[in-house]
Formats: sequence, C-alpha cells, structure tokens
Amino acid sequence: MKSIIFSLLYVGSLLTMVSGQVSQEWATRLNGPINEDDYAYAIAVDSSGNVYVTGACSVNQTFAPYDMVTVKYSPQGETLWVRYYASPDNFNDQGNAVAVDQDGYVYVAGQTVNSATVTDWVVIKYSPAGDSLWVKKYDGGGTMDDWPTAMAISDSGYIYVTGMSVKTISTTNRDYTTIKYTPNGDTLWVRRYEGPVAWIDEALSIAVAKNGKVAITGSSSGTGYIDDYATVLYNPDGSQAWVARYNGPANGTDGASAVGFDDSNNVYVTGGSAGSGTSYDIATLKYSPAGTQLWAKRYNGAANLSDWGMDLKVGPGRKIFVAGRVSLSAANADFVTIKYNSNGDTAWTRKHNGGANSSDQAEALAVDQDTNVYVTGMSYNSGPDMDYTTIKYDPAGNTDWIIHYDSSTGTSDYPMAMTLDSSGNVYVTGYSYAIGTGSDYATVKYAQCSAIPGDANASGSITLGDIIHVVNYIFDKDKLPCLGTDPGNCWTPGPFCQGDVNQTGTITIGDIVHLVNYIFDKDRLPCLGSDPGNCWTPEASGACCLAVP
Repeated sequence: MKSIIFSLLYVGSLLTMVSGQVSQEWATRLNGPINEDDYAYAIAVDSSGNVYVTGACSVNQTFAPYDMVTVKYSPQGETLWVRYYASPDNFNDQGNAVAVDQDGYVYVAGQTVNSATVTDWVVIKYSPAGDSLWVKKYDGGGTMDDWPTAMAISDSGYIYVTGMSVKTISTTNRDYTTIKYTPNGDTLWVRRYEGPVAWIDEALSIAVAKNGKVAITGSSSGTGYIDDYATVLYNPDGSQAWVARYNGPANGTDGASAVGFDDSNNVYVTGGSAGSGTSYDIATLKYSPAGTQLWAKRYNGAANLSDWGMDLKVGPGRKIFVAGRVSLSAANADFVTIKYNSNGDTAWTRKHNGGANSSDQAEALAVDQDTNVYVTGMSYNSGPDMDYTTIKYDPAGNTDWIIHYDSSTGTSDYPMAMTLDSSGNVYVTGYSYAIGTGSDYATVKYAQCSAIPGDANASGSITLGDIIHVVNYIFDKDKLPCLGTDPGNCWTPGPFCQGDVNQTGTITIGDIVHLVNYIFDKDRLPCLGSDPGNCWTPEASGACCLAVP
C-alpha cells in the first residue's frame, strides 16, 4: 500500500475545489406536561458541545401555570436532563438567562413569584449532571416586582446578574440592580443605579471585560421622565467606575438593548433612539475605558420610521456588529445588520427581506473567530406564519448562507437567542407553535459543511493527500501526515464524511478505491452520483456534518 502512495505523489496538483454549506443537524422540541404554552428564552453551549436552554413551561391550567424549566441536550440533540424549578409558594417562575462555566456547571437566572404575588429574582446553579447545588433569591425591599434580565460569567468564574428592582416599600421606582456571586453562591456585592429623576431604570444587558470590569446598559428615566440610554461600569470590587447617559437629538425616548467590550476595554452600546423627524434610529455608541463618549453613530432607514438595534457583538480586530430591524412601512420591516470599524466608520450594512414581504426582525447575533457574523430572527417567508431565519455573512458582508426553521404545522416560530460553539456550529432557540401542544421550546443546531466526502485532510480540495490520510487512518494510524489530537491516531476523521468517501457509514479500502477512481479514472466503477462522464462527483450533504460514530 505504501508503494501506491509514493508512486502517486507527482500528480498532487490534480484537484477539485469545493464550497461550504449549512445543514440542520437536529431540531428538538420540549413540550411541558400539560400540552400548553412553553417559552424558551435563552441558550448556552459548553466546551463539549452540550446545549442548555431555559425558559418557562406550563404546568397548571388554572393557577400559577408556569415553572422555570432548564434542559440539557447532548451534541447530538438528545435530552440529557430536564429540571423544573417551582417556588415554594407555587406561583409563576421563569428562566430569563443561562450560562455555563468552563467546568460545565450551569447557572440560570430568572424570576419567581412569592406568597405576596410579587416577583423576586432567583439564581440557580446546577451540576453537569443536573443536580441543584444552590438557589439564591433577591428581593429589592419594595412591594413591587424585581426581575433579572441578563447574566455573564467572568474568566475567573464569578457570576454577574443584572436586572431591575424596587428598593423601598413606599415607592414603585425601579433601579438597575447588579449582583456578583462566587461560584459557591455567596453574594460578594449588590449595586443599584438610580437615574437623575428616581423613576424607572431598567437594565437589559451585561458584559464582563477581561480585566474583570462589568458594564450594564438599558433605559433610565431622565429629564421630563423620558428614557435615555444609561451605561454603568463597575470595577471588580463593585465600586462604580463611571456612568454615561445618552439622549438623542429629539430629546425623546432612547433605550439601549445591548452592551459589549473590545480587547482594549472600550465599551459599545446599541439600541433605539428618537430622531429628529426620523421616528426611531439605531444608535450605536463607543465609550473609552474611562467613560468618554468617542463616537455615536445613528442608522435611519429610508422610510424614516422605527428602526431599532436589538443586539451587539464585538469581533476580532475591534469590529462591531449590530443587528435589529429597519421599518419600511407601518406593517413591513426587514432584518438589518451593520458592521462598524473601531473608528465608527460603517464597513457595510445588509438587510434581509423574507419572501412574504412582511414584518421581519433580527433578534440576536454572534461572531466567530474569523469575523463571520451570524444573525437570527423571525421572518415571514412563504406564508402567513413566522419562521426562524438564520443568516451567515462573511467578513466582507457577503451572504454565505440563509437557513430557515419552520415547524411545518402551519404555525409561527419565534427565535429568541443564539450561540456558537468552537467548531462553528450554530444554535438557535425560541418557541414554536404546534397543533395540540400550544407553543413548545424549539432548539435547532446548524452544522456548517466546509468538508465533503473525500476531503480527508480538510484542505478544501480532493487530491492525493486525501488518499494518504485515508490509508494512514485504516492501516497505520500512528504515522504522519496527521490531523486531530486523539492520542495514538494519526487522523481521526471528523466530520465523519471526510473519510467515508462512498458514504457507507464506515471507512474502508472501498473509500480509497473511490478516491483513486475520482482523481485518475472517473469513468470506471465503483461509482456514486449521476454526473455523466464522472464515476463519482463529490457533493456536500447533511451527512458531512455528523460526528464520528
């Protein structure tokens, strides 16, 4: 066999170029115990590809219908565990945020109704096996509702939760409230921010910098009790570093939706801001580490209607990405995604209109290490009901792919959150209506197929190098050339189809025969495909994205 390998090396320039695609690897639904409405709101993924989703499930048709429900899925979409949290008073409970630390411990933040029918917030830590390790509640002290909206974990393992609460019995005024917990559940500090008129201040987003500082943003009542952006930076010890407020040019309502840091600890914020004659614009701001506003960029759609930034992420090279909606008419809107350079210049703007020319809105985005951006949201594509729509743009703003999730029951699907894993898989969760069960949790994993059957060395082309890899895998796993890190194996194929050339589900000599025939003698048997004159034409497929069995 080695003589075959070396005798063929001289023709290594013969190749077939291939391109990537995306496929839905799995979609899984969670229907609560009484076949009524269930809502997923947040998602996280760990370093092993396990997926965590939280939200609320119906458990009672007449009284206190919802419990906080958190589910863990395997990388293959199998349900590993489901955990219900019902408050001791058996009122409504709901998960709003979920995060997982580097050791696989899971943290959920949500709201629970106490015996006085007032909402408090609750934070729960689960072990990787789903055991509840601790439960922490927070009551701001007033007689009104308190609830968390966002959570983040620092590189040091501290848990930060932010939201809003009423602090005194005599008022209904809400403050930003942020709590820092240790991994053991100890409260290190609680910090509140009250705006200048002591009215309604609602924190919606949190981010933790590499230096341990914490940024919070949302909306805060200002002059005339009209909302402004308010961004607060805390030091690791809980001392307030600075507060920055933003009031748009119309002196109208402004509300921030998302906050993020770059690698130099600059802070970025986006949301919606009242414009002069433009209704609402997407307003994105950059602050220095000291809190100085460096720039403010406003995006106004051509119709001068309501445009709003829903999410923001900072990618490599201090590139800033914003996703949201741009309104075209009172009943028509599109996704809009904007990429800014670090100096505030607009690199590109992309819009997406669903096939039904109706109201579409981006809800969340993510950025990978190569500065590709992924956007998900709800859109009307071919009928009267909404679907999940997820788009990948390359760094230049070209559309790499678009994929939809439709429950196929003639009902609507509402994505709420997304995340990526280190392998480039994309996860989206939300809720999806089905006949007979109301709405269910609906979580989807999309796998990107840059590999094809036969591209064993993942070079993007089919050459003699692929034959070498397959031969070494079958006969001599401890020799070069190598891919992967599996001890004792020269190459462990993943995705599996990289070595499973003839798509039989195994890697055998037959795969070597297929590769040889494809490269040197395409009109001979054995064959796959129907391309005239070719023994086998490789095509990317969903099978390309399967893990090694």
